Amino acid sequence: MYSLAKETKRLILIPDGEHIDAFSDRHGDVYREQMVDFILSALNPQN
Repeated sequence: MYSLAKETKRLILIPDGEHIDAFSDRHGDVYREQMVDFILSALNPQN
């Protein structure tokens, strides 16, 4: 699916993470930080 997606995209891999962990306390902070970074960089590509 990732290879078919158009730019701008980023694959977020979290060691020992499972799909639903993005919304849990287990790895949620790591996922949220990665998502915020991705969104900010997509909105301001010069940085």
